[in-house]
Amino acid sequence: VAFERFMEENTRPGRLIMFNIGEGSRPLDSLLISSEDKEYTILVGPESGFSRSEIELAGAKGAAILSLGKRVLRTENAGPTAVALMMNLLGEFK
Repeated sequence: VAFERFMEENTRPGRLIMFNIGEGSRPLDSLLISSEDKEYTILVGPESGFSRSEIELAGAKGAAILSLGKRVLRTENAGPTAVALMMNLLGEFK
């Protein structure tokens, strides 16, 4: 219920990125970055991953469903890892 509510009430500008493990997740390098994309909302789920209905809802709302790789990270590690990878992809470390 909380996830569905968040998705319905999400008014944040920018792109929505869902990091998930398993089926339906694309590699991070498949994300097309535009110079117009300035803001991102990053969703990181529980260690077991998002439910199928949560993935479908996020996809319907235009989220890119991406993977952090083959390893399953603890929730408290997945968030900082996702942010660091996005910053690298956006050229923040150059």
